[in-house]
Amino acid sequence: MTSQVTKINQSIILYDDRLMNEIDENIFETDFWKMDKEAQPQSMGRGTVYFVKIQSQPCVLRHYNRGGLVAKLTLDKYLWMGEHNTRSFKEWRLLNDMVKKRLPVPAPVAARYVRNGIYYKADIITREIPDIESLSDKLLGNSMTEQLWENIGECIAKFHNHGVFHMDLNVENIQIDQNNQVFLLDFDKGKVSEPLRRLSDSNLMRLKRSIAKVTQLKQLAFPSSGWDKCITKYKGKF
Repeated sequence: MTSQVTKINQSIILYDDRLMNEIDENIFETDFWKMDKEAQPQSMGRGTVYFVKIQSQPCVLRHYNRGGLVAKLTLDKYLWMGEHNTRSFKEWRLLNDMVKKRLPVPAPVAARYVRNGIYYKADIITREIPDIESLSDKLLGNSMTEQLWENIGECIAKFHNHGVFHMDLNVENIQIDQNNQVFLLDFDKGKVSEPLRRLSDSNLMRLKRSIAKVTQLKQLAFPSSGWDKCITKYKGKF
């Protein structure tokens, strides 16, 4: 991919010039897409993402929002610590590197930050992965299979073997397409390091808690046999 950085008014935009050749800061504005009848908003995680078409490409626009107690003080402002430390640019570059390594993630299209003094706001646009369903929906729809559990374990191991750790691995960030290929989304807090057992164990335990939470809310039993299949496959690959 070829990355370029440009400034339009107060927007600093990082983009792949092979995927975009007409740069417009409006593509990062939700108000702009609310006027487009084809744009589809969807609540996800900490906010709403927009499924849009940019230069005939199906894409996903996500605004960076805070979580936890901090969100009560400021929903989407982050402390300025330099351009390379902005969440949008860091995630764009991490996704770019992962695509080069053929890891199953959405391709980054463009990222933006808007600085205001010691704070900034940020957005990212990625290519849409067609016909995917979250692990959460699969669990609640009772459509998980042993093979799919193994595919998830193998997928996570692939990332860890490349030293990439998804620090917020949960049932929404794991997505499965119609061919049972597994993808990981939302690398806002992704970490790159040497493959470490400490980080891998932390990733897996976070995912296990997420599975337990979504099943308990619907009064479903924890899928112990499926989880064991996932871990066994993972350990055989990492």
